[in-house]
Amino acid sequence: MGWLFTPGATRQDIIDSITAFEDSDGGTWEFLKHCTRGNVLWSVVRWTDKVNGNVVKDIITCHLLDSTYEITSRGKQKYWGYKSMDESMNPFYYTCPMSYLKSTEIVCQEWRDQVKLYHRKHEVGERLMLSGCKVPHLDIVSSKPLIGQYGGQHYRVPRDCVTEVCKQAAA
Repeated sequence: MGWLFTPGATRQDIIDSITAFEDSDGGTWEFLKHCTRGNVLWSVVRWTDKVNGNVVKDIITCHLLDSTYEITSRGKQKYWGYKSMDESMNPFYYTCPMSYLKSTEIVCQEWRDQVKLYHRKHEVGERLMLSGCKVPHLDIVSSKPLIGQYGGQHYRVPRDCVTEVCKQAAA
């Protein structure tokens, strides 16, 4: 699914629209809780089947929020949009609150493991293996803020790039 932008919409307009109660012929979508982490809107949504009134499932959804500009006769106009995913799509975003994992059934264990790794408290001396970064790993030298060392240089740890945690840095 692609991005949906609404001319003239603010970020809050988009959030309000996404999280509104929705009633269709087949059932209802009710947002039990939601929060933003940067420009990611996380939510727990309850789908209820209208035919028999049963709650079918509670799912975790991830909505990416972004803005763009349009040049109009009045000048540059900013407006917001979103892209929707859910846990089954294994989104490449891991800032989902841990409480959301506890309140829903497991759909994608691999994604949940990455969320737990993202939120994990790291200790000085651990080695974090990274992917998608210029350095292959960082040895933690500070836990607050989270700073790692590689080749004599210090770096802030990009939590979303951590793929594995080793208990002790290699000597």
